[in-house]
Amino acid sequence: MAIRKHPTKGHGWWQIVISHGRNKPQDVYLYQGSEAEARAYEADLRGVPVESTDQRPFDILGRYLSWAHLHRAARTATDSESTLPGIIETIGNKPLPLLRQADYNRYKAKRLEDGVCKQTVNIELTRFRSLLRFAIDELGLQPCELPKLYTKKQTAPPPKMILTPQEISRVLAQLHGDKKTIIILYAWCGLRRNEALTLQRKHIDLESGIINVPGKGGKHRIVPIIGDELLQRLLEACTHYPKIKRGKQVDQNDEIRPKKQDEYLFICTRTGKPYLNIKKSLKMAAKRAGITKPVWNHLLRHSGATAAISAGVNLRSLQTILGHGDIRMTEIYTHLSADMLKVEGAKMAAFHEAVKQTSEMSDSNTAQNGKVIQLHKIHRR
Repeated sequence: MAIRKHPTKGHGWWQIVISHGRNKPQDVYLYQGSEAEARAYEADLRGVPVESTDQRPFDILGRYLSWAHLHRAARTATDSESTLPGIIETIGNKPLPLLRQADYNRYKAKRLEDGVCKQTVNIELTRFRSLLRFAIDELGLQPCELPKLYTKKQTAPPPKMILTPQEISRVLAQLHGDKKTIIILYAWCGLRRNEALTLQRKHIDLESGIINVPGKGGKHRIVPIIGDELLQRLLEACTHYPKIKRGKQVDQNDEIRPKKQDEYLFICTRTGKPYLNIKKSLKMAAKRAGITKPVWNHLLRHSGATAAISAGVNLRSLQTILGHGDIRMTEIYTHLSADMLKVEGAKMAAFHEAVKQTSEMSDSNTAQNGKVIQLHKIHRR
């Protein structure tokens, strides 16, 4: 039995070929859907029983994805559906009891050769581990060897080159409209990318000055609306609904009305749907502001949190605002803040050194002038 892409029907169509032996006609089934769903359908056609000891990753993939869509976050389930088939093909679709660390090590080596970082490899192997755990815990299959991940020390990222408050201000000066409001939410309120882009009217309490942020894992947290400028911008986002006309926003035709509770605050004027990413606009704004550091969405959250530590915000309060489950995640920003202070201290040291050199040059010139005057006096005698 084999699965291959349909040669003429295009994306999402598959051929499932069932062979009945040499010199016998094959049965060909058509299937429309994702590759993972097609492989799950193939497993059903083969009639592999759940309790079989010959179960392979592709045999249980369909059942796992159905379970993941019910018991895992939507993004986790979607990412698993798109990536697990490729992961299984690379590791090898062998019976689960035969999987060994050697298979996983070959997978690690292959991904590193492809230029993938160790953090990404860990994420991919974690998805495969979830598939195996499902087979053991939910299906009751024989325990198999789980892949070992890289340690935290091995996956520690290089120090982040965060933006200073002055650099953030310069970036904001190059933006306008909804995109500027989104960047302010990143930098001032510590919202993650998806949290800011998918805010709805029901999440904003203008009277109390708070945002009820739906965060990771279905958790909600309360974040204050920081500053009058952000409050005014959110008020405008709650009452202005841009009309989409030929893919462009026409300001004079904006409909001014209170948004419904389930309507999104920030609408892409090209698609009429919430923004998926504003990375391109952010990078262009940073370039216009003369910033040469790498800039991305999440960096604004890091930079804002570091500035908050420098401003004296309580660590526990900052943990609540950022939505960290573990205080150790928040403590990272104390180290970043210390690094920022060292940089500023180096600037101050350079300034004082320049003042000192200027003063020494001035004293030296005064002394030389004094000697000349004395020689003149001696000559007159």
